Amino acid sequence: MDSVWTYMQDLRDDAKEKFDSKTTYEDRNEIPADLDRIPLEKPHWLRIESVVAVYGDMVGSTKLSVEPGLRATTMASVYELFTASWVRILNEFGAKYIDIQGDGAFGLFDGEGARYPALCAAVTFKTFSKKWIEAWVEKKAGDDAQIAASFGMDEYPVMVKRVGMRGEERQNEVWAGKPINVAVKLAALAEGNQLLASERLYDAFISDFIYMSCGCKTEDTDTTYAGEKVELWSPLPLESEELGFDTAYVLKATWCPTHGDEYCEAILALAD
Repeated sequence: MDSVWTYMQDLRDDAKEKFDSKTTYEDRNEIPADLDRIPLEKPHWLRIESVVAVYGDMVGSTKLSVEPGLRATTMASVYELFTASWVRILNEFGAKYIDIQGDGAFGLFDGEGARYPALCAAVTFKTFSKKWIEAWVEKKAGDDAQIAASFGMDEYPVMVKRVGMRGEERQNEVWAGKPINVAVKLAALAEGNQLLASERLYDAFISDFIYMSCGCKTEDTDTTYAGEKVELWSPLPLESEELGFDTAYVLKATWCPTHGDEYCEAILALAD
């Protein structure tokens, strides 16, 4: 680079020309498998009618990263355990697109009924993290190294194209739309072992297998006696309408050891 100002002027001209060009898009019913075929140079996007985004994040990772005396290799192993397990579960439940962001990751599900495998993926990892990962991390990294999983979910149309530099491994998909942004922000509002769903997503669910407990007494539900079915979700008023709605819904429950398989299968069947 001979001159930073010359470079910026060249960049200015190129960026302004592209910005002033007409942006076009085509509708798709699902996320295509060949996203890498979207032209880089042209301002052409794909619009996917309905996409469910679920974002899983590690609560406590910041404290973990500055924990005095914690070896870098131990911290790295925690990050890999958490993120790799979440990615495997997203893949198992059929996420069409998965992307890792820091110590978290999001999965995108499309098609009719996509909200159901997305929900099952989140609850599965929430259960897995609470039952095993938290204990493993505490045992390996010490009592003060406590982590948990938090989740956000939303459903809405999105637009996607590839952005970057042709001929180099410096290009990636850019997703424009509400679901991913909302899911990430909801996960940030969630406490450990909580899943926050947007109001529109919560209202779209149609089954008591999602809304009501199985009746078993667990620490995650408000059941007072065996056999009592209680509501699993609680409303969370939001301080602003920045996300486009004023109430999110909180799920604390994990899969029941007795009825988890039955509930998971019943919820997945709703997607058919």
